[in-house]
Amino acid sequence: MLTAIERAAAERGYAIMLNLILEPETNDVDHLFSSLRARQVDGIIWAIPEVGGNRGWLRTHLAELPVPVILVGGMTGRPYLPSIAIDNAAIGCLATEHLLAGALGTSA
Repeated sequence: MLTAIERAAAERGYAIMLNLILEPETNDVDHLFSSLRARQVDGIIWAIPEVGGNRGWLRTHLAELPVPVILVGGMTGRPYLPSIAIDNAAIGCLATEHLLAGALGTSA
């Protein structure tokens, strides 16, 4: 996914900056948002799993960010924020079918 994002960004004259949050269950993201504002980013792709209460700050901080934000993965379904969902169940089924087809010598 990161490769595709980087490629699409480069085609449009943008570069990506990657920030890792090692403990996604934290509610202390003030330093990260401050850093993003200081760097004057043009947009944010927020790909962090939804665990515990780590999304409580989301609505509050979004009002402070003057750039577009999109959620990727587990934090979907926010009516106030665009998101891209990944259907892990469907991906698992496709992968299983592909592996079984290869093992049985057929095509799926």
